[in-house]
Amino acid sequence: MKVLGHQLLRSGTSVAAHAREASRTRSESEFCSKVEGLLQEADESQLWLELLRDDCGIAVEPLENLLRETDELSQSLQLWLQNCESERSDFSISVFSV
Repeated sequence: MKVLGHQLLRSGTSVAAHAREASRTRSESEFCSKVEGLLQEADESQLWLELLRDDCGIAVEPLENLLRETDELSQSLQLWLQNCESERSDFSISVFSV
């Protein structure tokens, strides 16, 4: 379980790093590339959460909430990637500005 926790920490912090990098891109293609990496890391984080639940028997509400939020994030990122692939114009880089 400790190994899974470390893997989750690594991939989860990588999601944050990719989001920050995406917010500072200089071009649409660079933005799309960063979002693609973000999606991969979010998917990996979801895998570790699922393994903690399924293989380690951790079935608490906070874990289920994290799984739900990770799934929602992944769905949003997939939509952004579809926009990158289909439109390739006027794609707002300011989506991460807070």
